[in-house]
Amino acid sequence: RLRDIGILIRPHPARRDEWKDVDLSGYRNVAFWGAHPVDDEAKNDYFDSMYYSAGVVGLNTSAFLEAAIVGKPVFSILDRTISKQNQEGTIHFRYLLDVNGGLLRVATSMREHLAMLADGLVGDGGGDDKARRFVEGFIRPYGLDQPGTPRFADAIERLAAQPAPAATGHTAGALLARAALYPPVGALQVLLASQPYRKSLFLTLRKWRQDSRRWFWVAIKHAAQRQLGEKDVPQEATGAADATATRAQGRSAKVPGWDLPDAEDVRQLVNTLGRGGKPIIIGPWLSEAGFELLYWIPFLAWAKVHGNLDPSQLIVISRGGAGAWYRDITSHYEDVFSFYTPDEFRVKNEARIAQQGGRLKHVEVTDFDREIVRAVTEKRGLTGARLLHPSVMYRLFDHFWFQRVPITFVEAFSSFAPLPRFDLGPLAAALPSRYVVAKFYGNTALPDTPDNQRFVASTLEALTRHADVVMLNTGFRFDDHEDMSPTARERVHAIDHLMTPANNLEVQTRVIQGAEAYIGTYGGFSYVSPLAGTDALTFYSHTSGFRFDHLELAKRVFAQLRQASYVELDVRSVDLVRKGFAHPWLGEPLVGVTRR
Repeated sequence: RLRDIGILIRPHPARRDEWKDVDLSGYRNVAFWGAHPVDDEAKNDYFDSMYYSAGVVGLNTSAFLEAAIVGKPVFSILDRTISKQNQEGTIHFRYLLDVNGGLLRVATSMREHLAMLADGLVGDGGGDDKARRFVEGFIRPYGLDQPGTPRFADAIERLAAQPAPAATGHTAGALLARAALYPPVGALQVLLASQPYRKSLFLTLRKWRQDSRRWFWVAIKHAAQRQLGEKDVPQEATGAADATATRAQGRSAKVPGWDLPDAEDVRQLVNTLGRGGKPIIIGPWLSEAGFELLYWIPFLAWAKVHGNLDPSQLIVISRGGAGAWYRDITSHYEDVFSFYTPDEFRVKNEARIAQQGGRLKHVEVTDFDREIVRAVTEKRGLTGARLLHPSVMYRLFDHFWFQRVPITFVEAFSSFAPLPRFDLGPLAAALPSRYVVAKFYGNTALPDTPDNQRFVASTLEALTRHADVVMLNTGFRFDDHEDMSPTARERVHAIDHLMTPANNLEVQTRVIQGAEAYIGTYGGFSYVSPLAGTDALTFYSHTSGFRFDHLELAKRVFAQLRQASYVELDVRSVDLVRKGFAHPWLGEPLVGVTRR
């Protein structure tokens, strides 16, 4: 009866490290999964994993109570190595054994346990009599329809209404003992109160030491190259990361790079933030949308669960109305464009890039970052706020981008999910009932050359023969990417009048979600489409104009989420694809196709 049963292993949130060296790949029908149930998604997953199970097995855990509430049989084995301390040696374990006939089916050997397990399995939704009796006797002793919270509150109020007990005197011995305890207790209190600051200082010093060492050797290398007359090496590595490693089972499974000092620093930092009880400013995010969607937001989703971060403490800073993308992280959002005009932003952001030696990425906390954080802190009246800056993520994922670790390293520190769903709302009145969205702009993958301009013009002209096309051109200039304006006019719809600097990303996301397909330049922004549930067809003309490691990760994520298709195509291959489909334009099926 047990030969073909599936096994779901849910690790305790505080003991995941113990599973890092456990390899489950040799077992059939075994899954390792489960996040800390602190948000709605994780709580639903936790409930479902019990509701659809046939039984629950453990040593000693509060999950036994939740399994009883769902009506599942609960099994345990008395392990001689731990029972006296952690099973029979605890008070509450006796309740599980004795109250109203007890909840647990306890075995003293594996053979006995397997026999109990085979005899005690139930179907979906519960049905175990021992569980029902235990809930009636222990969890709801006043009746299954009587909630416990009001009774608990009543008990507290009755206790508070009683007169305070008379004060008792202290003997000389007690006073001496108390005096002797003050120094060690005070020292312990200082250690506990200063722990977040000591860890933060330690991480800062380690980061400074690593940065100094790296900068020193880079300077030596550049100096040597200048002496030899060689071309300076680029500051960022290019090329695809090695993705041959086997995908780890579960986010906490051990992957190459898990024990790196930077990885340990990130875990410690996130845990420290979760225990600090202070407001946490996240960001500011000031660069391209692609990295924000593919790396930053999934990293924050992982950090939120790993560090048990309270959403009410989190304040995200981004730009362009990206707050909707963070809705599953927190509802507290500040937009940079509420403090700066696009022109001011562009000037200050270029100064930020110059301060970082020409790097666009968030490799350090710059003067512009601090200026934005001060503005948000003053606006919200925050005191003692901590900062989770994108440079933390960049330092961690540099190991992947520089090909030191496989792609599973990024996946171990990320939690990927589709974008939240939005209604078109008032935008629907300005849009066709059915349409395709297009966003063509010049970048290193599809430069704004005469040939590419002709390609875009002919593509849009052919597309408008079969569909209405909504252009996502914003009319604003935030960086060096400039929109390519269409020459076709019939059946082409502009929505730039519906956008402002502070809402353009949210408007574009809503329009993309309502579209039948997305067509445009290959680049980070195109990742919005599959994450929003809309099929995407993107184009490039320079294979050396983008990094394939980002594309590889994006394709893996989109395939796992199964929300929409994503196709990237070299413009030189378009004629071949047209011939293969025996059609003047490969886009005709975009309108009228059955959506998933």
